[in-house]
Amino acid sequence: MGATGKLQLAIALCAVTACATTSAAKDVPAVIVRSDTQSRTELQSAVGNALNRTSVTLADDALTHDNVLTIEPVRLRDPEGSIAQGRAQGRETRMPEQFRLVERGRSCVLIHERTGQRIELPNTKCAAKP
Repeated sequence: MGATGKLQLAIALCAVTACATTSAAKDVPAVIVRSDTQSRTELQSAVGNALNRTSVTLADDALTHDNVLTIEPVRLRDPEGSIAQGRAQGRETRMPEQFRLVERGRSCVLIHERTGQRIELPNTKCAAKP
């Protein structure tokens, strides 16, 4: 192989490596900065939609200290509204749902771990997790 062929091969390898490295490095673990009512509502709506729930309860500081959010399954309730008891209803077999917040370029993106669904949060300011 001549010098030109070796140079072309080296350039091709660098290009392939750069593409693979660049795409893997685009998602950076992030946390929400300057959390406000609008960003909390947006996060709550995104999580609710991803889980097909009409409502979810999140802490006011959700995703402000860590980039992982864990949502416990809804506890089954009896007709009186108390947590259901008994052999079948009292034992929880459903797994918690996890979400990860990443910064991709200038966008905050919430990733639902189980499904891989990516939800952009345009009204939320985030930064790389320290």
